[in-house]
This record gives sequence, structure tokens and C-alpha cells, in this order.
Amino acid sequence: MNDTSPKQLNFAGVQMTSGVFPGAADWIVDHAKRDDRTTIIGHMNVHNYYLARHDESTLAALNRHYELVFDGIGMKIGAALLGEGWLHDLNGTDLVPLVLERLAHTQLSVFLLGGSEEVSRQAAARCRRDFPGLKIAGWHHGYFTQSEQQAIAVRIRNSRARVLIVALGSGMHASFLLRYRDQFGVSLVWNAGGLFDFLSGSKPRAPALLRRARLEWLFRMLFEPRRMAHRNLVEVPWFAGHILRHRISGNLDLSGHSTKK
Repeated sequence: MNDTSPKQLNFAGVQMTSGVFPGAADWIVDHAKRDDRTTIIGHMNVHNYYLARHDESTLAALNRHYELVFDGIGMKIGAALLGEGWLHDLNGTDLVPLVLERLAHTQLSVFLLGGSEEVSRQAAARCRRDFPGLKIAGWHHGYFTQSEQQAIAVRIRNSRARVLIVALGSGMHASFLLRYRDQFGVSLVWNAGGLFDFLSGSKPRAPALLRRARLEWLFRMLFEPRRMAHRNLVEVPWFAGHILRHRISGNLDLSGHSTKK
């Protein structure tokens, strides 16, 4: 293992992976190349942490079945408040392009699932344009009912994709992914939240200066105030109190060691 290899940490009982982008991209592609099991990767930012902590059954399922990626400025601040320094975090919007670049040099194909019909179509078209050689096995919008889930799983399997990138939004749709993980026929399921809005160009990213200053959350709040209101006015204060309680009680363990095999 080298110094770019991802590290696993235990954040208040939630297992997560932290690391630098190149090492994390290699780690994800390595999972995609495996043919002995299906790995599910999800991002754990403050919003998803809040949702998981308010549903213990979901939290248990995530800990047991997911590789969770440490994501976002809020999580970084939480770790820093606990005296663990400024840990590396891995947001999907920056990580996915690095992974797609690597997949374009392999024979592994990708299926995109999520967003509206137009957004998913545009995301697939832009991936083909921006990552020459990348094999897009198919795409499907994310507005499907429970009765349609089986048919979608069959469609993904029939596409012969090895990587399923899911952008189904909040809550990470854990039950759907866990129910059909063995029917997708893929090596890697990667739940990247609202990624396709950015891949398709339907939503702008923050200017580079704001991203470097770790203020993309402020841009999102200004751009989508109604959607972000609960996250910023309810979830962030809850998270701050949660971290402080753990800091005082000393129950929050952040230990670095190699990622799960």
C-alpha cells in the first residue's frame, strides 16, 4: 500500500473511506474489475449521514453492505473538530470523471441509471463525448415505480455492463440496490447522488474559485434555496450538535487503517 491508497475510518460507528482522488479512482476501478462479487459504493456527506442516523435499519444496512466514501466540507469540519486534522474527502462530481477516464482505457462498460429521461440521455451523450473510448452499455431515467424495478434490473443485466452508476438522489435508494445487486450482473454499483444533473449540463457547477475555497455548498444554496433550506437550516445544526456530543463523550472513533478487502 502507498500513500495514495484510500484509508478506512470509523466515524461515530459509520465505516467510511477517505483518500486522495487518484488513489480513490484506482481503488474504484479495481472493484469494477473484480468478478467474484458486486461492490456497492455510496457517498456519505452530512445530508446522507443525517438520513442514516435517523433510520437505524438503513444505517445497519449501509455499514454491512456498502463501501461508504467520506464526502464534503461538513464531514471534513466534523473530523477537524474532533482533532483528527483535515482529512481527504471525495465528492462524486470530481471523482467520477477520474474513474470514467480510467474506464475508457478498459473493456468495462457502464450503465447510467437516474435523473429524468432527458438528463440521463444527455449524461450518456456527454460521457461518450468527453471520455473517448468509454463504453456506455445503456441508460435509464430514475423515475420508476417499485413494480418496474425487476424489469430495470433485467435491462441492466442484458446490457452486459460491468459498472452501474446510479444517480437516484437522497437516501441512496439502499433497498432497491440491495434487493437487486445480484441480478444487475455488474461488478460495481456506484450511487453518486445527483451527479447526472452535472454530467448532463442541466445544472451548473460552482465556479472553480468557489470550489477551491470549498464553498460549493454556498453556490448550491444560492442556486437552489428551497431544496437546500432543510439541509442548511436543520441538518447542519443537528450535525454540529451531534459531533460536539461525541467530542464531549469521547465515543467517536476515527482510526485509519487499510480499506476493507
